Amino acid sequence: MWQAICATDISNPDATSTIRTITDVLNLAKTNLAKAQEHQAKYHDRHHRDVSFQIGDRVLLSTKNLRLASLALQPSRKFQPRYVGPFTITDQVSPAAFRLELPSTYRLPCLPSKTLRRIH
Repeated sequence: MWQAICATDISNPDATSTIRTITDVLNLAKTNLAKAQEHQAKYHDRHHRDVSFQIGDRVLLSTKNLRLASLALQPSRKFQPRYVGPFTITDQVSPAAFRLELPSTYRLPCLPSKTLRRIH
């Protein structure tokens, strides 16, 4: 857009310099955003674990955001187990969400793959 305005003949030199300044700042911002995205992608890829599950796999379920009555009797969350299970995957809802064969007391419809850990 600014290039089209700059391409036209503008008789006011102040307007031309302002447009050039805005264009330079815009290009610098685009360059800095691209560098930041590359930097963030590098660190994400370094720590990302790409795990895929199949129907029928046996997995453990993280208790980090799970409130269970059986775990409520523990004196401290520090001493509770980090994972419960094993459970069998019964359905894949999306590439990152699964249904497990859980006891009726859990009442969880589907779970993200981030909360699951494969049993070796």
